[in-house]
Amino acid sequence: MSQRSLPHSPDAEKSVLGCIMLDSQNLSKVQDRLDTHDFYSERNRRVYEAMACLAERGQVIDAVTVKVQL
Repeated sequence: MSQRSLPHSPDAEKSVLGCIMLDSQNLSKVQDRLDTHDFYSERNRRVYEAMACLAERGQVIDAVTVKVQL
């Protein structure tokens, strides 16, 4: 029997991360409904975790700070 993968959408994951990158206030809008385990892609999961860590510390979420956090 072949192993089935969970349904996922890389484009949807990237869209969520992009929305947060454009406006960090979007993170607070999704955090209570979206968990790191909701990301199928390990790469996207790590980016989301980095964004959440930055927000927790009150730092700006942008391409530079996310890259440094990663």
